[in-house]
Amino acid sequence: MPKLPHRREDVVGNKYYEPIYKSLFEARIQFPAAVDESQRELVLDNITKVSGLETEKMPAKVTQKFKGVTRTFAGSVIDDTSHEVTVTFNLNLDDSNTNYVYKLFRKWSDLIYNVSTGERGLAAEYMANTSLTVTVFNKKEQIFRTYKATDIFLSEAIPSLSDFDHVENGIWEDFEVKFTCDRIDVTDN
Repeated sequence: MPKLPHRREDVVGNKYYEPIYKSLFEARIQFPAAVDESQRELVLDNITKVSGLETEKMPAKVTQKFKGVTRTFAGSVIDDTSHEVTVTFNLNLDDSNTNYVYKLFRKWSDLIYNVSTGERGLAAEYMANTSLTVTVFNKKEQIFRTYKATDIFLSEAIPSLSDFDHVENGIWEDFEVKFTCDRIDVTDN
């Protein structure tokens, strides 16, 4: 018998199940050894959004033709198993007038390719022992899911802060840093 649209039939509401809130998460980044982490906590306090933690991958579909009919199947290989993760930050100046978020990611970017000197880095310098860990929790801070992306590196140039406008009353926000990694482990608690 179908359930009627009535409060008596609402299991989720009657059992007081809690929704999952997008805003209840914490993100931690393990930076490369060559990046000074003295302002790491300040940088992490400015994370506003994390996206791209999708871990489900499927092979592309393949098709065959037979006497005018198309047959469709799941492919046998996945085209790309890497992950593109975006972390968004607020930007602020500290008490010594330093844009510490930008400065930290500029140092990380220089480990890959230093545009000022032309020096290029090795994976062991810009990627070894790096990670992004995102924990998701309820309103009582009880963790129910953890994502851990390991061996992450900057996959695009960091945004330049070079657009200025005397008329606009805006602030720099949505400083997006894009990472690539080959593996994201998910733990459900």
